[in-house]
Amino acid sequence: MERTTIGSFPRSGKPIEDAIRDVVDLQLRHGVEVVTDGEQRADMITYFGQIPGFSGGSRGLKVSGRIRPMDEPGEFYKLVDYHTMRRHLDSIGRGDVKTKITLTGPVTLGMTAAMGGVTGYKSLRDPAIYGDCADALLPLAEKALKIGALLQIDEPGLSARFESPKYTQRLLSQLPDSAIDGGRVSLHVCGNVGRVWEELMGLSVNIFSFGFSRAQEAKNMETIAEAKLGECKRLGVGFISNTYIEEPDTALGRLESIAKTVDVENIAYIHPDCGFAPTPPELVEPILRNMKTASDEFLRTL
Repeated sequence: MERTTIGSFPRSGKPIEDAIRDVVDLQLRHGVEVVTDGEQRADMITYFGQIPGFSGGSRGLKVSGRIRPMDEPGEFYKLVDYHTMRRHLDSIGRGDVKTKITLTGPVTLGMTAAMGGVTGYKSLRDPAIYGDCADALLPLAEKALKIGALLQIDEPGLSARFESPKYTQRLLSQLPDSAIDGGRVSLHVCGNVGRVWEELMGLSVNIFSFGFSRAQEAKNMETIAEAKLGECKRLGVGFISNTYIEEPDTALGRLESIAKTVDVENIAYIHPDCGFAPTPPELVEPILRNMKTASDEFLRTL
């Protein structure tokens, strides 16, 4: 069981390398064991403007032509910023720290961009959009794994029923078995996952990251109590709010309840419910501090 964050942090407006260093240092100060670069360049959709077939639109991106893989996946900004993160960790003597890259999944990316406009496809419901997104994301995911990163696929669109999880499966099923079986890939789905539980459990991934404290995720506790984790499946547990300050005792009680329901050995990660992009910057550090306090107490009692 390791502490992590979902990925995004408020953007500071500093030069990108300074911003990444600050976010990494903030995570380390509060016991985060799997750190991210904080998505300091853009939001989870706009990041993918480098992929051919996407361009700037009213919602950040639009589909402006046939979506296809980048010619040079290593130039993708998330991969570039990953190396910045690793260099900083090495420079402060923390090269041992685990790091991850987050990629928005094909359902969420395709639908959100298509809502900004569609050219080159029949409509925003054209299945080819989502299949092409999966195929364009694959080289980025493979490159992330090849350079040693843990990989998190973000698919909030699944709980919102944007489109079928089969497109997420199209991406996941092409990743190396060694990465899936080795727990190097996780799938983050925020919102009420009960509506898509069986479909999620059928996906080719072994670690699922869900939230449990926000109003829209209140039923997730009932879901994990009533449903069964698939064989070899484990959870990333969002046990503390990412948008407001919860007292450590409140978060601790929630984590204890979840651990009793799914068994501690089935918890891979503990983290805030979702990313910090919408969080007032002054609240991020208190939330991380309380997350550490609560999780330290939880781990002490194991």
